[in-house]
Amino acid sequence: MKLVKKTRKSPQWNRRVFGRLLVLIIAAIFVVFAGRFIYIAATGQIAGVDLTKRSHKKYEEDTVVRAQRGTIYDSLGNVLAQDTNAYSVYAVLSHDYVGTNKKPLYVTNKKKVAKILSQYLPLSEAKIYKQMTPTNQAVYQVEFGSAGQNLSLSIKRKIEAQKLTGIYFKESPTRLYPNGTFASHVIGLAQTSKSATADGSQDLVGVMGIEKYFNQQLTGEDGYKNLMQDSYGYALSQKQNKVKVAKNGQDVYLTIDSRLQSYLESLLTTVNKKYKPVSMNAVLMNAKTGEILAASQRPTFNASTKKVLAISGAIHWSKMVMNLGRS
Repeated sequence: MKLVKKTRKSPQWNRRVFGRLLVLIIAAIFVVFAGRFIYIAATGQIAGVDLTKRSHKKYEEDTVVRAQRGTIYDSLGNVLAQDTNAYSVYAVLSHDYVGTNKKPLYVTNKKKVAKILSQYLPLSEAKIYKQMTPTNQAVYQVEFGSAGQNLSLSIKRKIEAQKLTGIYFKESPTRLYPNGTFASHVIGLAQTSKSATADGSQDLVGVMGIEKYFNQQLTGEDGYKNLMQDSYGYALSQKQNKVKVAKNGQDVYLTIDSRLQSYLESLLTTVNKKYKPVSMNAVLMNAKTGEILAASQRPTFNASTKKVLAISGAIHWSKMVMNLGRS
């Protein structure tokens, strides 16, 4: 029998070296991974990110609880101004907006949508269709200007009942003045602020009249909810939840008597139509107490619709505002 001497060039020696090298590489990889896991377990961080905070954030849901603006009443307890919600309609045009099984969630029948929306918006069918067919094909969605804003809940529900694909609504706070042209310059106006809050919404701010003078008292303080939930969206232990109750604004009661105010408004309207004066002011006061029972002027405006807005004819109410309201 002839013995074969193993040299460095023999296949057996090469396989042995390769095997040892492979074991060393695997061991090195294992040591790296083990060290990485030990580091993560000890520090709770990876790439400078706190994993504990990251996991909490994943299962947290932060919600802003909106505070209501205070209501303005007359001396009899009738509502003169109160919070409500308005809605703006918009149409999604992008074909990228699809649901499960690629179901279209964009406007698929523009002519049908234009025809139905023209029944609820102060816009013609042709104008609505034109707005939904922009020259720029990259437009994601379109709105309908002032005609599609400040819609009531009833109008929103009627449009929703038509089940129009691609038509959606945005909700925003607004102020309701149920009496229309009624002591408009005295009660004033509250409108959404130009600057958005942290959650992207807008607060109501008084811009004239009682709404402006008592804006600090009428404005509430928003609350929040910080809820812990599982991966399915179900709330976890109540002990982990943080809730701050919203503080609504204070109500303001005026000395105005709605019955006398309505009568004064009708008298001014009659005189205004008959003699067409440049402007008129009328104030009814209780001579014994100094309380203002009714006050109005012409020109005036409807606080809800903002029609016939004539602030230039307004008189300065700050001197009598202390008699007008008590909060």
